[in-house]
Parts: sequence; structure tokens; C-alpha cells
Amino acid sequence: MVLLYGGILLADKTAKIDDLTNRIKLEKNDTFSQALAHYSMGIIYDREEQIEKAAVEYREAIKRDPAEPLFHIRLGADMLITGKPDEAFKEFAEAERLSPDNLEVKFLKALAYTSLKKFDDAAKEYSGIIEKDPKSLKALSSLADLYVMQDKMLEAAAIYEKLLLTKEGKGPIVYFNLGIIYSKLENVDKAIDSFKKAIELEPDYIEAHLALGVLYEIKKDYESAIKNYENALKIDPLNKRVYEHIGTVYYEAGKIQDAVHNYELLISLDPKDANSYIDLAYV
Repeated sequence: MVLLYGGILLADKTAKIDDLTNRIKLEKNDTFSQALAHYSMGIIYDREEQIEKAAVEYREAIKRDPAEPLFHIRLGADMLITGKPDEAFKEFAEAERLSPDNLEVKFLKALAYTSLKKFDDAAKEYSGIIEKDPKSLKALSSLADLYVMQDKMLEAAAIYEKLLLTKEGKGPIVYFNLGIIYSKLENVDKAIDSFKKAIELEPDYIEAHLALGVLYEIKKDYESAIKNYENALKIDPLNKRVYEHIGTVYYEAGKIQDAVHNYELLISLDPKDANSYIDLAYV
């Protein structure tokens, strides 16, 4: 946020804390101006990562104007950063009481609930934001991550699908994450489709190529698996994980000479890796 106070541009790092201190002294009879000055000093301290000093200033601002929700929001955010979720939640609750339709407060409350491991309450807050703003990328992403954290993969998949309906949310990482979720749900076809879409958007997405290779290997579609592993090697020719995977697939596909050559390359990359010698001997 860029905030002007008394001609001082607070986004400008040259703003001096002393300037604001002097203004507080000069404006003893103007309570809101004093509150705003303390709030502004808090922002400067936050930018300098002096969180404790920032919190002191926000508290001073609240003393002078307890009805301003923004002061409570900033103090709550600092309490969350310093590992005091209970105190943070009290500030967010007060901010929400003062400004019931403030979606940022709901988001911060959800973060506080997550810190307190009150995951259902956090999910309710995120859902409340999405109900009012169905295209909120921040809320959709956070709710999906929360469901993944709780191992609620079906719910997470549903949220990622909603995220992909938004223009800004249709990105390779979202498709990749959805692919991982469908893989865990053992929905191989949907997982493959998700990884393919991630690659369409970002052709050099090596993790997506690897994931596709593994899924095709599970389906015993060895040619497709090899193709994706080889694509991964084009992106990163020294990636040991790819050689480990592709060597196994060559062997399973009956391409023994290719498997031998692959393991020899793997040994040349890491001569101290005993497993590569064992795999070569086995082949």
C-alpha cells in the first residue's frame, strides 16, 4: 500500500521515522492524525523487518482510534508473523466486527486458524471468501493447499478445478498440482491429462515429464514412458532421477542393450552410487 501522510510518501524508503515522530508531537490535539502517524511508523518498521517495534506503533494507533479496522489488521498480521496466532486472531476478530465485509480480514483469520490447527474453521473462512468472490485466486489456492494438508484429496481436486476456471489460475503449476492429486486418488487418466496440460503451457516442465513417465510406466505403456523420460533428459541431460527411471523402463520393455547403456551413463554421472552397479549387474 502506498500511503501519504502529511506529504510523506511512505512507499519511499527515504521517509524518516523522526519526521513522523515530530508530527505526532505537533498534532497532540488531533487524535486521528496521531493514530495515523503511529500507524505509518508501524509500516516503516515492518518494511525494515522490525516487527516488535511495528507492533508497538500499531498498538499506539489503536489506543488513539480503536474503531479503525486497518490498525487491527496490521497488528494482527504482525502477531501472526511472530508466532502469536491467538493474539492475531483477537485483532482479526475485532477488525471483522468493525468491517464485516472485509475479505482480507477473513483471509487473515483463516491463516490464524491454520496456525492454531483449526483447519475446519480455516476452511470456512476461505469458503466464505470464495462465496463472495468466486475468482479469488488467493482464497482458492489456500483452500486447496489446506485440503491437501489434511489429505482431503477429493476436496482439493474440486477446488483446483474451480481455480482452472479463472483466467489467472489456469497455469502450469495448478495443472501439475492437480495431476499429483489425481495420481494420489489413483485416477491415472485424469492425472495424465493434467500433466499434459502443464507441459502444453510450459514445455520444459521437467517434473511434469517425469510424472507422465511414471504414470505411463504404471499403465505399462513403455513407449510413452520412454518418450517422456527422454524429453526430460533433453531438458536436463545430467538428471540422475531420469536415468534411474528410464533404465527400469528399458528393462521392462525388453530393451536390454538400452538399459545397459543407460546404467553405464548413470555410473559415469555418479561413480560412487552403488545402486547403479547393482542395477547394471542385474540387467
